[in-house]
Order: sequence, then structure tokens, then C-alpha cells
Amino acid sequence: METEVILKQAGYFQGISEASLKAVAEICLTRLYQKREILFTEGQRGMALFGCLTGAVQLYKTTPDGKEVVIKMIKPGEMYGEVVLFEAGR
Repeated sequence: METEVILKQAGYFQGISEASLKAVAEICLTRLYQKREILFTEGQRGMALFGCLTGAVQLYKTTPDGKEVVIKMIKPGEMYGEVVLFEAGR
């Protein structure tokens, strides 16, 4: 699927100009991640906005006793990881 089409489907980019959408698409990277691969951890400085194209992404926290608690399941077409991009100094 073309990057611009994917971005148009994401709520964050609806309503921006075609030129701006194209500029954002030009800096996007597509990566394939393996099952159970960690993309980022809590407290890590945010460097990217992620979007799920296929499959699913599990956002979870680990409890003090080591159990994983699923916070949200990300499905194709959804974006995530944006909250840390809006922190002070970013």
C-alpha cells in the first residue's frame, strides 16, 4: 500500500494539504518486525510515530512481579507511540 494512502487513513493526517502529506510520506520508513520484537520501552525518549500496516502490535506494561499486562492491541491502520513525541523539548 502506498505510504500517502496509509497516512490519509490515519486520523493524525486527515485534513492536511497534499503537499504536506507528500512531505510526511517522504520521511516515512517501512520496517518488518518479528513477533515479540520490542519496538520501544516505557521511559525511552520518543523518536518516531509508529503505524501498523499488517498483523497486530501489543502494547503492554510489565508488573513488578514480571507479568505482562496488555494495555492495548493495535490493529492495521492504527498509529501509536505519539504521546512521547509531544513531551517537553521534542
